[in-house]
Amino acid sequence: MSGPFGFRLVEMHGDRIKALIAVAPGPPGNIQPEPVVLAETNHDLEIQATASRWRIPKRGLWWPAESFARVKMIGSSVRFPFKAFDPFYRQLVALPAGLLSERQNVHGSQLRVHDPARFPGKPVLVLTGDRDTDHSRAADAATADWLVTLGADVTFRFLDDPIYKGNGHVLMGEDNSDAIAELIIAWLDERA
Repeated sequence: MSGPFGFRLVEMHGDRIKALIAVAPGPPGNIQPEPVVLAETNHDLEIQATASRWRIPKRGLWWPAESFARVKMIGSSVRFPFKAFDPFYRQLVALPAGLLSERQNVHGSQLRVHDPARFPGKPVLVLTGDRDTDHSRAADAATADWLVTLGADVTFRFLDDPIYKGNGHVLMGEDNSDAIAELIIAWLDERA
């Protein structure tokens, strides 16, 4: 969910940001299509987003169901330690309904970049697991390509080479998280 926040931070305070690391970033509202609204009441709405169908309350909190954790967060990962699913699921927290609607770009609400003046030359790493349910190669390549059009110096890494193959969305909790952290640190060191 933080991808668009990172893009806005560069837009607003890029002079204070040396580099941006976007791990499975949500796309900005500039390029994210609006979901199809299947039903809407005064209390909630049901949408069909790119990879998932969602029922989102209009106010209050949205609590992630176990199926959300299994399908969206873990997906088809072969690197997630499934014996640790219960503690992983228990640590998930509720999301404000408005934040979830924004992330899904309901009614065009996703964060957008309006002034790309601080992007030229800004190093950006876009990093995605090859088995991430919502982040296909094409989806995150589109985000990387959009950043390039703003002038950013973008490195796009879709983790499908043998040392990383099999990662889902929860890269920091999978069995090769140390190798992924080393990859990120090496990328940063090259730009120091």
